[in-house]
Amino acid sequence: MDIYKDKHSYICIERSFCGPAIPHMFAFYSQRFPEDPFANKNISSKEIIAEAINDKEGHSKVLQGVLDLMLKIYAAAMGNFIVQHMCVGGLYLVGGLTNSLIPKLKSYDFLAGFKGRHPEVASVIEMVPIAVCN
Repeated sequence: MDIYKDKHSYICIERSFCGPAIPHMFAFYSQRFPEDPFANKNISSKEIIAEAINDKEGHSKVLQGVLDLMLKIYAAAMGNFIVQHMCVGGLYLVGGLTNSLIPKLKSYDFLAGFKGRHPEVASVIEMVPIAVCN
């Protein structure tokens, strides 16, 4: 997180899983895995996500690290939002980043980690329909 704190005086959830956070995550994983072919490559946030989603075999630890971390933070934020606001009628996800993540969001239960850490609210989260608007 030192990479992130050098540019901002504080860390907030909104900056942690939105598009502007991707370069910070990419820099972190590039430092962690310097031997990775994608490490320190000069590519945009959009390209990072597209490449990570296309890397189905998980060849790049940098790309998979960025995608996995972003999805974990995103899922935690959504789980917290559902519980805090009792979104029993449903939750709509919007935005360019969300739309680019649709293949990954469809492929597994990305709220499973949140439900596992908070079993007391898992039944609430399971009854909330989640829709992606594009």
